Amino acid sequence: MKHYVEIEKDLLASEVTDDILNKLLPLHAEFIQNKTLANVYIRVDFQHNQLESITKLNSILANDFGFPPIIYYLIFIHDADQPIHVDGSDIQTPRFASLNLTVQGFETTYMNFYQLNNVKQTPRVDDALYFEKEHVSLDKSFKVSKKWALVNSSIPHNITGIDRSNPKITLCLRFKTNPKIYDLYHLLNLKTF
Repeated sequence: MKHYVEIEKDLLASEVTDDILNKLLPLHAEFIQNKTLANVYIRVDFQHNQLESITKLNSILANDFGFPPIIYYLIFIHDADQPIHVDGSDIQTPRFASLNLTVQGFETTYMNFYQLNNVKQTPRVDDALYFEKEHVSLDKSFKVSKKWALVNSSIPHNITGIDRSNPKITLCLRFKTNPKIYDLYHLLNLKTF
């Protein structure tokens, strides 16, 4: 099974990037300045979305590809490597897939996926399920680019190689019905999985 699939389709990438950098982040500038960057994320429920590019993208994904509607999106700003985690805060039902776009700071970064070692570990539950490094082993690592990517967010993963002088800014789209990565992959009519 694939964990990380880059998508060659444009899907309004430059419009979305522009809206995030020039409209959304300035709205949250005070919040961002009061946090350490390693911990900053902004969640926007789709019903409160103010970015025209995200509204258009939601229509394109639904009408052209049959995606379920966007339920919310997250903007992550990292200036340090992420802890190893599974998305979602429910141990029984993680957030299975995310459609991600790195807006800035991808040049030195990697998306890593891990296997759980033969250890019974209950992950720490907060805004995600977190795992200790000694309880996992690296399975696959992918160089991050500025393309859209489908991410299997139900597998322990993290981003590493962050350049502190060029924080990584990523958009993560989450969909109603919590689809799995291969469902979204097939909807995009990609050749192989």
